[in-house]
Amino acid sequence: MILEVLNDYCLIHIFQFLSIFDRVRTEVVCKRWRRLSQDSWCKMTRLDMSHLTWGCSTYMINTVMLRKVLLKCGRFLKELHVPNIRETNTTNFNTTVLFIISQHCPNLTSIDVSEIIISVKDLELLLKIHKNITKLTVGMLKNLDYGLNFFQECLELNYFEVCSDICFSGAYLSCLPAQTIRTLIIKRCSRIDDTEFSMGLAKLKNLEHLEIWISRIDKKVMEVISNCCTNLKELQIHELITNCYGFEQYADKLEFINLVNLQVLKITHFPLSEKHLIDIATNCLQITYLDISGSFYVNNAALIAATALPKLEYLYISYLPNITSYGLENIKNLKGLVCRGCPAITDSGIYKVLVSSPRLRLLDISYCPQVTNSTYKFAKMICNSRPTKTILKMYIYGTQILADKHTIICSSSVYMARVKCGAICKGSTSAMFLAELEKLL
Repeated sequence: MILEVLNDYCLIHIFQFLSIFDRVRTEVVCKRWRRLSQDSWCKMTRLDMSHLTWGCSTYMINTVMLRKVLLKCGRFLKELHVPNIRETNTTNFNTTVLFIISQHCPNLTSIDVSEIIISVKDLELLLKIHKNITKLTVGMLKNLDYGLNFFQECLELNYFEVCSDICFSGAYLSCLPAQTIRTLIIKRCSRIDDTEFSMGLAKLKNLEHLEIWISRIDKKVMEVISNCCTNLKELQIHELITNCYGFEQYADKLEFINLVNLQVLKITHFPLSEKHLIDIATNCLQITYLDISGSFYVNNAALIAATALPKLEYLYISYLPNITSYGLENIKNLKGLVCRGCPAITDSGIYKVLVSSPRLRLLDISYCPQVTNSTYKFAKMICNSRPTKTILKMYIYGTQILADKHTIICSSSVYMARVKCGAICKGSTSAMFLAELEKLL
């Protein structure tokens, strides 16, 4: 009865939240719903071909159904994500799907085929039709000897990501349109060749965002990042195997003298030295976000050097066993501090941060066992004296604050939660965790 009194605009809006399977079924309810359902397809700009989006975990997406859906919405789509949509996935099936997509989705600007194995010829077919593509995410490519020069025809491609490609050595970075690429992300590629990767990276002169999530990079790549990627605004290096022989010498090749445009720097579980952090504080004066979690060589002197950055707003220093409250001496004007898993930090260090950072909105001191309930009392007193109404969010699991593990305290100025975070998967950062946590609050 409620749906009968809703106006057309409301029904169209509701239809957009239905699964694809349900949206198709609405067209047989009545003539009005058929008309409105057809109108709602033009609002659809992103298609995720996962079972969840289509409406049933056991529903097999066949090519006939795919054609019917794309006839309704294909010309409106801007973004497309093609996961591994069949348990018995074959290259022929993938090829057919990509051919249908090429026929019916002429206006795509973002394509994600990272979860399926496709051939280079299939990728070429996609990119020849969609020359206006700006964002491309790929997984494992077959027949790499076929060549990848067709990348040069994608004159607007500015985002390129490679995920879990065991064949990726870095060679086809040289084929990317060097003038337009601004973002490059490499994840879980186990066969990186230092020479080929560094040669390709050196050609991307306009790169602004570089993420590397691989087990090892050698000194040539470090040198290219230091000397050629001078336009970088964001640099992330994660998941390196830091206990391999000679890695500290390779790490020394990473320099920050030329990286003066950096605004976001995330280097986790990396053997950063005091010299690294002094160079960062001296040369990278635009940094607002710094994450050096798990960098086990960082001591108080190194941290004090890093916190001299004039525009620093967010600092992540989790799992640094050598940091004490003295290392927090120089911190000021932060909006967020995450220092989980720092066993030597005490109440006195947190007091300093609260006093020197009146804009602080996020404080994660989880697994800092020396922090006591007096920190909460001090935080409440400081925040109550703030002229603004900004609330401080504190995460305190693994501290001495509160006896009840499940208690949440909310005051007019402090929100405090004892959230257990032991199930975070290896390789995820506290930044990623807190970003998800923020959505729940």
